[in-house]
Amino acid sequence: MEGAMKVTHAMIRDDVDNIVRVLKSSEGNIPSFFSIFVPGLKVSLCTIVFQAISFIRPIMEGMPLNMFTLFPLLFSTCLAIFIFFTSSSIMGRFLSLPPEVRENSMVIRFYSARVKMYLYVWLLMGLAVALFTCLLNLDPEVTCITQFVSLIVLYFISTIDLGRYDFSIFTSAISAWRGKKPDGTLKKPE
Repeated sequence: MEGAMKVTHAMIRDDVDNIVRVLKSSEGNIPSFFSIFVPGLKVSLCTIVFQAISFIRPIMEGMPLNMFTLFPLLFSTCLAIFIFFTSSSIMGRFLSLPPEVRENSMVIRFYSARVKMYLYVWLLMGLAVALFTCLLNLDPEVTCITQFVSLIVLYFISTIDLGRYDFSIFTSAISAWRGKKPDGTLKKPE
């Protein structure tokens, strides 16, 4: 899945068959709250810290702190809370999968790699904008707006990117879960 590897429907179908086999034969995991909490907390704290970086120079230059001037920090904090709950929910689902599936599934590894790539791009972009905002003495609102707009843009790009595989995964999962007759048709559910 890494690099320019071409993913085919047959590869997805085989991987989903393996996932279903493992899920049918193993028990699900219930991850600890701490294990789903920490990754989201790290990203959320980065979001707030990046916004705080953009306030360094204005504060050093004597900018008065009031509700209006702190709005970008409050907005980034709200964005961080949203990111925290969303990423914790996703991590809970991911860590509920058996370790064999998380480690060996091509589909799961592919999705994980793509999510990490989009996350790192967003974090690096946020850090760069925060540093430029501080060094160029721009308004802190620049960081706030950039965080929000870049999150929305990367969300849409990732949805399009990962959505290309959804139908193939969905049909493969249904086929594997219900089983197939020798002629390729689906068995009726029991």
